[in-house]
Amino acid sequence: MERQELIELYKKGQRYFGRFDLRSMDLSNVDLSGADFTNALMNSCLIGANLAGADLTGVSFAKASLVYANLTKAILRKANLYFASFRCADLTGADLRGANLENTELVQANLSGSDLRGANLVGTKLIGSNLTGCDLRETNLRGVNLCDANLSQANLEGVSLRGMYFCNTIMPDGSIRNDNC
Repeated sequence: MERQELIELYKKGQRYFGRFDLRSMDLSNVDLSGADFTNALMNSCLIGANLAGADLTGVSFAKASLVYANLTKAILRKANLYFASFRCADLTGADLRGANLENTELVQANLSGSDLRGANLVGTKLIGSNLTGCDLRETNLRGVNLCDANLSQANLEGVSLRGMYFCNTIMPDGSIRNDNC
């Protein structure tokens, strides 16, 4: 499938694109809000794409670029986001339960109110990110860089804070942690 064909199908009202192979397709600045990409392969360029409210359950975004993308209230359960870049992306209220975000770049991303229960964030860069009110229960945060991040009111129940990088990090209780400055 070509980019223009996908856009035309979307414009005509089609919302289901599950299991499609969209690898290497440049979907930068395309509005695909509310679409269903369940289990699709999307190792592509999605810079500035609008995927608000999209169902991306089980999607592979490994090594994809989603810089400045809008993923508000998107469903990314069990998605593979390994080594993807979400720099300055908006993931407000997103459902990332059980997702693999290992070594993902979420620098200056907005994850406020998102659900990351059981996600793998090993080695993820969350520098300057907003994690206000996030549910991080049972999340693997080993080696995560949280410098300048805001974790106000985040739920860290069952999370080990060992091996994480803190510098000017706002913790759930409002205190500031500077272990690695």
